[in-house]
Amino acid sequence: TWSTNLDYTMPITKTLTFQGEYFIGSNLSSLGGGINQGVDLYRREGIDSQGWWACLQKKWNDKLVTQVGHGIDSPEKKDLWGVTVASNGMASSRTRNENYFVNALYNWTENFMTGIEFSYWETDYQKKDVTSASPTTVSTSTAKALRTEFTTRLSF
Repeated sequence: TWSTNLDYTMPITKTLTFQGEYFIGSNLSSLGGGINQGVDLYRREGIDSQGWWACLQKKWNDKLVTQVGHGIDSPEKKDLWGVTVASNGMASSRTRNENYFVNALYNWTENFMTGIEFSYWETDYQKKDVTSASPTTVSTSTAKALRTEFTTRLSF
């Protein structure tokens, strides 16, 4: 596993901040990169990936923060023979992930936070025939999803 990241935070006003990150690396599944794909099962090598995210953060008061943003994660297609065990000689992998999000985080105390996030995701998939030494792409598809997530964080 290796990763190089460039994070950026730029205050725009006292209550509005731009934040972002660019990343590149290999075998990034433990960090959420590569669309949670670390090693290709057929090549037995790490999957290279790069991506970014950016958001605007609004601090309404000392307790409430909201963010709106966008991000993309793009594994190297040449590294993706398959990350699933083949069924009838076909293996699949995720080739691109893109999301848009908006959230609200409320800090009840210094150590306790709750939040909610709404997001829209598009994930591209490919299916490959892995029965030969040179796998070939058989099909591609895109899945779309609306997600709602709740979070709670207790720090001590």
